[in-house]
Amino acid sequence: MAEQRVRGARLEDDGTVVIEGEDDFCIENASRRVHGRLVAGLLDGSLEGDAVERAAERLARFLSNADFRALRDGDPDLRGPLARPVRLVEDAAGRVVPRKE
Repeated sequence: MAEQRVRGARLEDDGTVVIEGEDDFCIENASRRVHGRLVAGLLDGSLEGDAVERAAERLARFLSNADFRALRDGDPDLRGPLARPVRLVEDAAGRVVPRKE
């Protein structure tokens, strides 16, 4: 299946979300905006499929559990604007973490 896109992100079949730079947003705000677009698309029917649902779930976990202050303090690239895409992946412990591309 071809990768899907929403404004500000690419979605892969396994639920991986690749946040792309949009305006001057940090990783937290960019993730919140993409999550909102995914949820809205699922609700209004403009987006559908397992990949979109997995991406929305992964973003929700990231938004709920990430220490955004530590992420921004630890990596200037995540403070915004995002200079390059950031892939949200699951680490060995099952946490959703950002990995710059």
